[in-house]
This record gives sequence, structure tokens and C-alpha cells, in this order.
Amino acid sequence: MPLMGMTDHSHSVATPSSDAFDEARFQRLKQDDFLRPTAMIAVAGSVLVFVLWMWDWSVDAAHAPDTMWLRLLMSASFLSYPLAIRVGVRRSLPLVFYGMALWLQIVFLWVLARLDGGAVHGMAGFMFWFIVPPLMTFVLPLRGNILGNLAVVACPSMLAVGLGLLPQMDLFKLNALLVPAGVITIAGHLMIDRLLRRIYEYRWQFQWRSVAIDALAEGVVVVQHGLICYANQAAAAMVGRTPEQIVGAARRDFIDLDDKSDFSQPLLVQAPHGQAAWVRLGRSAIDWQGQPATLVSVTDVSAQVLADESLRKSEERYREVVDNAAEGIIVMQDNRLVFANAAVETITGDRHDNFIGKDFISFIHPEDRETVIDRITRRMRGEVMDPRFEFRIVKITGQAIWVQIIGVRIQWDGVASTLYFLSDIDERKRAEEALRNSEERHRLLVNHASEGILISQAGILRFVNPRVATLAGRDAADLLGQPLLRFIHTEDHAVLIERFRKRQRGEAVSLHELFRLVRPDGSIVWIETSGVDVPWEGAPAVLSFLIDVTERRHLEENLRRTLSEREAILQSTLVGITFAVNRRHQWVNRRFADMLGYEPQELVGQLSLMHYPDEASWQRFGEEAYPLLAQGLPYHVEMPARRKDGCIIWVEIFGTAIDRADLGKGTIWTYLDITTRKQAEEDVRVALEKQTELNQLKSRFVSMTSHEFRTPLAAILSSTELLKYYEQRLAPQERAELVDGIGQSVQRMTTMLDDILLIGRAEADRLDFAPAPLPLRAFCQSVVEELARSRRGVGQPDQRIEFSMGTPDAEPVLDEALARRILGNLLSNALKYSPEDKPVRLTVHAHATGVRFTVEDQGIGIPDSDLPHLFETFHRASNVGNISGTGLGLAIVKKAVDLHGGSIAVHSELGRGTTFTVTL
Repeated sequence: MPLMGMTDHSHSVATPSSDAFDEARFQRLKQDDFLRPTAMIAVAGSVLVFVLWMWDWSVDAAHAPDTMWLRLLMSASFLSYPLAIRVGVRRSLPLVFYGMALWLQIVFLWVLARLDGGAVHGMAGFMFWFIVPPLMTFVLPLRGNILGNLAVVACPSMLAVGLGLLPQMDLFKLNALLVPAGVITIAGHLMIDRLLRRIYEYRWQFQWRSVAIDALAEGVVVVQHGLICYANQAAAAMVGRTPEQIVGAARRDFIDLDDKSDFSQPLLVQAPHGQAAWVRLGRSAIDWQGQPATLVSVTDVSAQVLADESLRKSEERYREVVDNAAEGIIVMQDNRLVFANAAVETITGDRHDNFIGKDFISFIHPEDRETVIDRITRRMRGEVMDPRFEFRIVKITGQAIWVQIIGVRIQWDGVASTLYFLSDIDERKRAEEALRNSEERHRLLVNHASEGILISQAGILRFVNPRVATLAGRDAADLLGQPLLRFIHTEDHAVLIERFRKRQRGEAVSLHELFRLVRPDGSIVWIETSGVDVPWEGAPAVLSFLIDVTERRHLEENLRRTLSEREAILQSTLVGITFAVNRRHQWVNRRFADMLGYEPQELVGQLSLMHYPDEASWQRFGEEAYPLLAQGLPYHVEMPARRKDGCIIWVEIFGTAIDRADLGKGTIWTYLDITTRKQAEEDVRVALEKQTELNQLKSRFVSMTSHEFRTPLAAILSSTELLKYYEQRLAPQERAELVDGIGQSVQRMTTMLDDILLIGRAEADRLDFAPAPLPLRAFCQSVVEELARSRRGVGQPDQRIEFSMGTPDAEPVLDEALARRILGNLLSNALKYSPEDKPVRLTVHAHATGVRFTVEDQGIGIPDSDLPHLFETFHRASNVGNISGTGLGLAIVKKAVDLHGGSIAVHSELGRGTTFTVTL
């Protein structure tokens, strides 16, 4: 569907000529129009021919059955004509039709020859050929119809006479019937053909007019009684519809018109989906199908309306641009102003109404009028000249300002005029004057600058100030046009050439560079240069500034030599030295770096935190040292320091501030490695601690021996005295008890001596260790039995030890003597320090890698303060009271466990008991 307001003209319409009748098209259209009726008539004729077989029965019932197959042949032959039409036969179609008609006549005469009474039947039957076949011949050309009908009239007579097929029919009567019928048929064909030609001609004219109207770009609508009764394609497309959609609709549904409507102005027609079109209407009264109607012509003027709107907006924009342009715009005719925009008011200071119509020359400064008049006159004569020139105008206030004017020839209201663009360049003129003054000042500055200033292009000197000539010891004329490298020391050429190449490649270069100028007398001038890229006479160049740094260079050499000497001294000292700013190393000597295991460059720039043991000590050092330094006092401390490999050394640090009022200027620190001294002090301290411990051990040993040996000796002495003086008085049992007591005391002393000797061998690493497979269960039972016997000997309960072994019997590899010491001492202590009514439990677990002994009692327990010293020699817990003991048992247990490579753990609670777990 074409868009609203647009008509599709992409196709062309072929229209028939009004001067010549298109015979071929007439025959083609006639055949197309009568194809279906002709086929229907042929089918009906075929049925009728066969139905006439019933008439054969009424004429001659005896022979009628013999004619049935002939009737069927006639019915089938009757259909050959519509079939030929269907397959598209055109040129030979008359021959097909009349050949069919003649064949049917032959078959019909054959039917009549077989029937009695066929004459009457034949006369009536031949009327069929002048009723039915003519109805099927309208699709044939007129000439073919006439010739064919003549053949149909003549054929029966020829057959009847020549073949004798109608013996009962009078030939005259037959022709009397056929000839008039044939004439009437031919006359009917003539009239029908003429009528059809006129009908088709009218139809073609109607179609041509309809196509022409539909092809118009202008819409055409016929309105009758408020309804649209006709609309062409263009009119329908303007509202986004088809003609079929709007025919029959009310006019007001598309446009509201009445007698007061202004047809001189475009109207807006609304289409579906929000589309709209601007149209221009024309109307006239017509008759439509015999009744008055209104013919409305509709022209789509949307493009024109849009163009007018665009033109209006364009004019407004240009007017806005002209009115708001910063430049003045004027039009002159005969040197008089006929147009000026608002900017001209600003430039002249006068109102628009005051200078329109005035002579433009009156605004020009008197000194510039002659020049301006000459240029305007020459330009009006058509001379070619620069359209841009400058002059002064006098504002209404009397102030003279500089303006620039550009003019072109135009037509204004049909008159040759000049369009000028006027720009206020007064500020630019003042700026140019200021620039000239500035250039003069800059020239003075450059010529009298203390720095050398030169400009070079591709290494060639293009400009030098007097200072450069002085530095080079040459005249400026001798320098200009010469290569810069010609005056530079050859050893500096490579550096400057590389700098130049980097600048050419756009790479970054250092801000300053040093080189040597060689004067004609061979003397050297050290120069520090800096440069920037600048344009010079339209080509790239380098602006360089030269400073004589010869004296500074000599001072630097002297300073460098002095610093080298001081550096050698500082690097050779045996004391580490560092200079730090804000606790960050700025310089360190070799001794300081070696002291900490670093290279000097690894320390420079780093915080001193890196060689402190931790951040807390670093923070604490700063809090202590820097307040003293701020008071002008030195700071001295001994503290640990961390080397690069992580080990800790001791250093003695001494620090002072460069300026106590400003610690940001730095501090100097000296470091002395005192690790050896500290180690010696530590060794002395440890030796003193060991001597003290030995003295305490001796004291405890003396105390223990004096106590533990005195008791059995006293018992032995008392028993021997009783035996000496009262042997005869004592009963045999009493004497035996005294002897047993002497033996037990001796055994006790022997055991204590063995323990002391064992401890001595263990301390000297001479304790025997001979592991071997040991039957675990039997071994444990023997230890328990041994303790029971010893307790029975002193009259104590012997069934307090509860022994359990949670695993089958095993034979771990143990030293039996040491294992016996371990279990004996642990069980003996458990029995000693627990009540008589509380059992002691021994639990044994053997596993693949060894054995675990657990001894648990419910005794007095061990205080937490004694646990760290529990396995020390001669140490006894603080809560043992008067319970006897040497303080050697657990020390022996620990030595024996260590020899086995095992471990011992203890868990104790005061008043609730102690548990020892030994893993071997």
C-alpha cells in the first residue's frame, strides 16, 4: 500500500487507440467472456442429443435400440468444440466447430436412415442445428460464422441428394426449412457481432478512462448525499486506504467540508496510525448515475507544505544568524546604506533607524575616506582587487576604531549592490601595537640576557644573541650558518647527536645537558644547555639556552675530589655509619652494610625498620631517641639488630642530629657490633647461673644426705646398741627384728647411693643402655611383686597396686634395668604420696612402635609452681611435708626415658592425684 499522501506511478498503463478497433483483442476478449457459457451450452447440447434417443423410441421403437450407439457418438462428438476452446485453439476454432457440425449432421442422417418415419423426425431434428449451435458460435469471427452457416445449410441437401440418405424427405421442403433458418441465423450473427463490438468498445473506453483516472497523481472523489461513491487510487492512498475501503464511507470520516470551507488553503487529512497529509481541494457539480453529485479533486501538497515550512524556518534561521552575527553586515547601493544588522549598531554606536539611507562615507574617519572611496569606486568599476581592507570609522561618541571590511557584488531588490562584512578589529590593532612594543622589549632582553640564546635548524645555527658570541669567543657573523658541532668539543659530539636524534623521534630527553665549547685559543668553556622545539620561519627548530657553568664545574671537581677522600675515610672505618632522613637511609658506609649482611645499595633509600627485630622495637626506638635529638642531646643505646639472613646481632648505637631545630635535615648514626662482647657477658652469666645452681645442688645434696642418711644410720646405731647391751634379754623374735631393721636401713642407704651414682653417670653421659626384647606382662608383674615384698617387709599393705594390660602380651625392645627404674620410681612415689586406703593404678598399652605406661594415684598432687622443676635433681615439691625422699627418683626417670628416645607427660591436681604417662 502506498504511503499516505503518495501515489504509486511506478507502472505504466497501456491504453487502446480511439481511432482503430483492435480486432485481435476483440476476438480474444469475446472468447474469454463466452468461454464458460459456450462450454455449458455444449454440455447441455450433448445431453439433449442423447435425450432425443427417447424420441427415436416414439418414432420407431423397433429400430430405436440400434441408434443408441449413434446417439452416444453424437453426444461425445458434441464435446469436441468446448475441449478445443479449453486447450486454447484460436485460429482453427471455426474449422473445429463447423467440422463438428457437419460430422454431427452425417451421424444424424445415419440415425434417420435407420428409423422408419425418419423424414418427419429429420425435419424436426434439423431445427436443432439452427437453435443450439448458433448459441455456441459467439466466440467465432463473423466471417467464420457466415461461411459455417452456409455449409450447414448446403450440407444436408448435398448429403440427401448425393447419398440418398433421406428417401422419405422432400428436398424442397428440406431447403424451404433450412435456407430461411440459415439466413435468419446469419442475420442474427451480424446483429450480435455489431452489438458486441459496440459493447466492447464502450467497455474499453470505460476501462481506459478508469485506468487513466487511477493513474493520476491527483486524487478524484465523487461525493453523493454525503457518501463517497467513487475514489481513485491516488485519493485512497492519501488517507492510507484502498478505493474499496473508502467507497461507501461517509465523507466526514475523512475530511470535514462545508460551503464555508476555504479551498484556497491546504487542508490536513488524518490517516490511520497517526499519519497525516496536507491536500489542496477543488470541487465541481456533476451528474452521477442520473443524480446530482460533487466531484472533488484532491492534490497532495504535503511536500510543498513541508518545503514552505522549511523555507520559512530557513529564513528565520538566516535572519537569526544575520541579526546575531558578531560581524556587521551591510548592503550599499550608490554608497548609501539600505540594510544593516544589529552588530552594525554596536560597531557605530548609532541606532539602526539613524544610519539607514545615509552615505556610508560619513561614518569613515576623515584621514581614511579618500582611500576607502577610491577602493569602492574601483570595485564598482569591476576591477579585480583584494576584497579585504582596513580603515577607521568614527562612532557616534566621536571615538575612532579600526574595522576590517570584506565586500562582494550582489543583486538587492533587482539593483546591483555591494554586500560588506564589517569586523571590529580595534582590539587586534591595539594588540598588534602591543606586540610590536613587546617584540622590541624582548629583543632588548634577548640581546642583553646573561644566558646565551640560540636557534638551530638541523644542527645549523640560525640565530645567536651576543651572549652566545661571548661564550664562543667569536663574532655572531662567524657563528650564523655554521654547524653547532663545529664549536663543541669532539668528545661531546656523540651525546649531543643522540640527544638530537631522540628529539627527532619524539622521545623524551633530559631537561639539561652539559657540553664543552672550544674557543679559538683552545680554552674550554663548560656549558649547561636546555632546549625546546619551536617553529622558525615556517620550519621546525630548537631554541636553546646556554649557561656558563665552567666555574661551577671546577668547584664540583674540587668537591668531588674532597668527597672522594672523605668517602675513603668513612668507608675504611671499623664503625658502621649511616646518614638518615626521616628514618630512611640516604647513605651508608661499607662497614655498616657488612655488619648487617647487605650491599650498600640495598640499604640506601630503605626505612631503618628493615634491620630491627620487629616493628614495635623500631617504634620504641624512635619514641625514645628523637625527642633527645630534638633537644640537641646525643642518643646512646645497646640493642639487638636483625641481619639480612635473619640472625640477631647486638649493636651499640650512637646518634646525633644535623640540625636539632629541624630533624628533617637528617641524623647521623654510628653502629658498633658488640655481639662478641654480649656473648662473653652471656657466657659469664650462664657460668654464674650454673655455679649458683651447683652450689644450690650441693646444698640440697648435703641437706638430703644429712637427713636421709642420718635416719637409717640412727636406726642401725640404735639396733646395734640394743643387740650389744641387751642381746641376752631380748627374745629371739625381737633380736631378729633388730637384725632385719639393720638390713633394711643398709638396703635403703645402698639404694640412695645407687641413685646418686646413677645420676652422676647420666650427667656424665656414661649411663649404660642395652635394649633387648622384654616380655612386657611378666616384667610388669615382677616390678609390682617387688614393691609388694618391700612393703610387706616394713609392715605396709601390699595389695594397693591395680595392674591392667589392655593388649596381648608383647615384647618391646627396652633396657630392662632402666625400665625397672622408671616403673619402680613412679609406682613408689604414687604409693608414698597417696593415702593407704586409695589404690594406685598401672595401665600398660603396647603398640606397633612401642609401649605406653600410665601410673595414676589419688594422692596429694603437685603444685603448678613445681611442675617446671619436677625432673630436676634433688628437687622436691613444696607440699611433701615430712614424707621422706631424695628428689632423685623423677630425675632418674627422665634420664631413662630420654635414653629410650621416649617422652613423659604429667597431669596433676592438688588434693585429687597425679597421672604420669610414659611412652617408650
